[in-house]
Amino acid sequence: MCKNLKGYLTVEASFVMPLVIFLYLLIILCGFLLYNRCIISQNDYLVAFRGSRFTEAGINYGEVIYGDMMLREPDSQYVESRLQYQMRFYPFCHVEENRIKGDNLQMSIETISYGGSLKIKKKSERINIVGLIEGIRCQG
Repeated sequence: MCKNLKGYLTVEASFVMPLVIFLYLLIILCGFLLYNRCIISQNDYLVAFRGSRFTEAGINYGEVIYGDMMLREPDSQYVESRLQYQMRFYPFCHVEENRIKGDNLQMSIETISYGGSLKIKKKSERINIVGLIEGIRCQG
């Protein structure tokens, strides 16, 4: 049997294939990081929105909107418990710290994860629903 073929193609493939596999894995990892950022961002906004609208939440009671919500301070314990509850369903999201700030004008949630390299801050304004309804009724 006559072997006139050289092995240069095998040597080049042994260098190229690990590089290609590494790039595929890097793209998949970036996809997971973007997915986690989107989940954390969505979760923060939804909880800030709920925390800015709801004024009371109890065990087996549900979330309640009162007419005097602008007079009440936002319930930061409720917001923290909702964040912890929702994060149980996303096991790949590594949240290190949640900073919750609420006053009569807005609710703000900042989430820090991945060693401080990912910081997400979401705000939701507190709107006086009863005042809006009264304003619309007075206009009509």
